[in-house]
Amino acid sequence: MSGRTVRKPQIIDSFSSEQAGNTTGYWSNNERDVTPACRITPKTANDISKAVTLLARSKCSFAVRGGGHMFWAGAANIQDGVTIDLSEMSRIHVSKDRKIVSVGAGARWQDVYAMLDPMNLSVVGGRAGTVGVAGLTLGGKFLSLMRAAKVFGSEVMQIDTLIALNKTLLAENLTANPTHHPDLYRALRGGGNNFGIVTRFNFRAFEQGKVWAGFIIHPPSTTAENLDHLQTFNTKSGDGIDNYATENQVHTFNSTGRSFIINIVVYTKPETDPEILRPLTGLQPQLSNDMRITNLSDIVKEGSECRP
Repeated sequence: MSGRTVRKPQIIDSFSSEQAGNTTGYWSNNERDVTPACRITPKTANDISKAVTLLARSKCSFAVRGGGHMFWAGAANIQDGVTIDLSEMSRIHVSKDRKIVSVGAGARWQDVYAMLDPMNLSVVGGRAGTVGVAGLTLGGKFLSLMRAAKVFGSEVMQIDTLIALNKTLLAENLTANPTHHPDLYRALRGGGNNFGIVTRFNFRAFEQGKVWAGFIIHPPSTTAENLDHLQTFNTKSGDGIDNYATENQVHTFNSTGRSFIINIVVYTKPETDPEILRPLTGLQPQLSNDMRITNLSDIVKEGSECRP
């Protein structure tokens, strides 16, 4: 068929240590140290279907890599088996009516925000840019726009997935949403990759401009005050007093004896120092405070640099 380009998945038969680690993708040394027999990089759902069907018939063990951020060996890589690497399936598309953002399972949150920020749009997503969309969406998660889920409704509208093999050992592609295969839809949202290989997510989009966000770091001497604030903040947030504020508090401890408390704050309006956060922003002493008017791309980049 002249003039038609046929896209084929890439199959790497000999697997070097550099390819095995895929150092731009695996966060954990546990995953980097695992060496598969080969890696497949599919470009379409049909590629995955063919690969999984062949692997199942051959009784070959395999693992699936989305963003590669899981920390235990074997979660997104496999020793002496086949790793299906979804990094080539990272296309992001916004519908014409700006209501749906379709995201490939190989994308990362930094890619999603980088595309949506100039459009003044967003979705309910992760707080660290290098984390994969698939792993965070399918597992338990803390989100930069968690409060927006309450305002705008369910963040994931539809999941395209390749499910377990049928009796003929052929992989099947299914679309799951609240009305079509609702049981699978519920199972996938928290079930990780235990129910199939997701190829695409459709997220509900909403208007989002600049945010007031950053990191506030305190010494451990402020532990009691930080915890008191967090309890009060959660109570007020739960009561719906301010649906624009999100806070994640991290207490760090390490062998060097240097410990501190990190507060990751996102206020989804370009307004400085809202009342609900003043007990935190006014708490002293502070080791650092970089709260500023910015966009989500910037804050998730800082999230990746400050915390894996």
